Amino acid sequence: MNKLVRHALCLLCLWSLLAATAVQAQSRYDYDIPLPAFDKDPHELLYRGETLHSFLINPYTGALYESRPDTLSTLFHDQVKAESRSIVMAYLGNLRSPWIDMDYFNRLRPQHRFLFDQTLSGFVWDESRRLFYRTKTPFSKLFYQRNGDAQRREEQFDGTIAFNLGKRLAMGADFNYTYSPGYYIGNRTKSCDYRLFAALTLDRYEAYLSGGGNFARITENGGIMEDGYVNDPKRGNSGRRNLESHEIPVRQAEQVWNGIDDAHFFLSHRYNFGSSRPRSASDTLTIFGERRTDADTTRFVPIASVGHILSFKQGVHQYVNRNQATWEQYPNHYAYMHKGPSGALDSLYVLPEDSTRRWQLDNSFILSLREGFRSWVKFGLEAYVRLENKYYYTPDSLYRERPGHSTMDVVVGGRIARTSGHLLNFDAQLESTLLGENIGSILAQGGIATSFRLWGFPVGLRAWGNFENRRPDYFIRHFHGTFHRWDVDFGYERRLAFGGRLTLDKLGTSLSVETATLQNQLYWTSQGIVQQCADPIQILSARLLHDYKWGWLAWRLQALYQLSTRQEVMPLPTLSLYGSLYTDFFYARVLRIMLGVDCRWHTRYYAPYYEPAVMQFVNQTKTKYGNFPHLNAFVSFQLKRARFFVEYYNLGDLFISPSQRFSAAHYPINPPVIRLGISLDLNK
Repeated sequence: MNKLVRHALCLLCLWSLLAATAVQAQSRYDYDIPLPAFDKDPHELLYRGETLHSFLINPYTGALYESRPDTLSTLFHDQVKAESRSIVMAYLGNLRSPWIDMDYFNRLRPQHRFLFDQTLSGFVWDESRRLFYRTKTPFSKLFYQRNGDAQRREEQFDGTIAFNLGKRLAMGADFNYTYSPGYYIGNRTKSCDYRLFAALTLDRYEAYLSGGGNFARITENGGIMEDGYVNDPKRGNSGRRNLESHEIPVRQAEQVWNGIDDAHFFLSHRYNFGSSRPRSASDTLTIFGERRTDADTTRFVPIASVGHILSFKQGVHQYVNRNQATWEQYPNHYAYMHKGPSGALDSLYVLPEDSTRRWQLDNSFILSLREGFRSWVKFGLEAYVRLENKYYYTPDSLYRERPGHSTMDVVVGGRIARTSGHLLNFDAQLESTLLGENIGSILAQGGIATSFRLWGFPVGLRAWGNFENRRPDYFIRHFHGTFHRWDVDFGYERRLAFGGRLTLDKLGTSLSVETATLQNQLYWTSQGIVQQCADPIQILSARLLHDYKWGWLAWRLQALYQLSTRQEVMPLPTLSLYGSLYTDFFYARVLRIMLGVDCRWHTRYYAPYYEPAVMQFVNQTKTKYGNFPHLNAFVSFQLKRARFFVEYYNLGDLFISPSQRFSAAHYPINPPVIRLGISLDLNK
């Protein structure tokens, strides 16, 4: 045992030396770690059983959470389109385009990401939401969808492969390629994401490794020239005829684009201290469903562990505008040293080519006391220290007009969690920055979950809360571009939030209420600059979900009510609705068929405008958008492990006038089109 301890300590020292010689980078935060409890769908268990398990990793401590793999067939068509990410959102209309969630409490907390990755949330790498797999037989999931004709066809291919080399070593890869020419002029998006991952789970040593990259290129058009081309086509086109979507004039034509090129490397490993103990008669399963045989008379019980997490991220953003006719839309032009054709440094602002970069390297060291190593140990304890190295490059620092900016923060924290209780589970965490540029930053978050029976009905209760006091990101305080530039030392943002959820599984119903108080909230103005609101802002949200099946008829309903006391700072639609009504039955006992319609709707509000020059959604107070039912008709099939669908997208646009099919200010969604998709879930 002493020899193994020495090896573990040597390994930790080796990683520390590597960290000291690597480049510096921006800090990582993730404020929305889910509670470990989750409900398994019976249809997924029907086809998977105990052959496939997937899990997430807590990026702070390396703790594991079992999660659900993507093998569900119910409403499959709605899981893979752009609008599936939220009940209400603002985006540019096509696949993999920048977007923002207008369901406030559903937003992914952006503090740990590169500023220009925030509008691509869910596409770029996030270690807290990437799955690792453990499978008894090789698992491959392939997905392809398309819509439109050859000139405007949107296509997406997504694949995951995972396999085990014995019981202890698992490996796999993820890949996604999306190409969308867009239904409007200059609205093209293209992206490619990839990841390789591996997991080694020995009794005394565990390691989880992941590495990959994200590439995206978004051609910008600034939205359509006038909303009337969609709302009132005859008036918008001088009464001549209705324009096709690709004929509608836009604010910025070709030769304007934003690009993202990210890379990441993540390693979480730990050494477990413990002992082998006799196996009891009830000890039939270990974590993630690995079954034991009668010959296995002992099992290893971890008591404590020492762990290390190494996280490296690189982010590169580039904004290029070679359409000189659009420059007059911006009142300010800022010069910076730019390398001209001759290779010399010339002061050229007439060719906007803003490149912003950041590197990030975090080292975390964790000590853990494991839950359940004795019957009376009902929870686990973890303590950690994290060294955050950050390096930022603005366009002028890239061309040596000014140096880059580097910082190092020391963060300490702790966590207490109970994840295996039958009646009560909880998870609480507290961390603070003690040294560095962001000294005084605090994060406190926690949740509790319980279940019981009331008059024979199973009832679930959850409650959660968090408090954060954080310094705004460097690129928010120092934004340097051709058309926008400022250096402002904004005050620390504060957020206090609480929420709770009541779940009635037998009725397929849940009700949740959340509230938040914001102070020193940052927001983007219509001019594309950041301002800070010193006054407190209250956010209130109530959500009702109902998902039920009665015979061959099924429905899924969701209602969201939101209240913001400062709509000019935090614009939110007051009421958002989603509904799906469909038949769900089997043909010849093997082919599952779901045929129906779904609809999204929200009240009118000042939807944000997407500003290409800063790659952010900015507030506007000129025009309200909403009160348009986004209606779709679909038929979805499942044949064993194959899923496929046909959908008539935006069906309501054919007979609802005026259309008003806008998602963001001046950005309409795609016109009516047929979508096709297929997913193959291979188990061999």
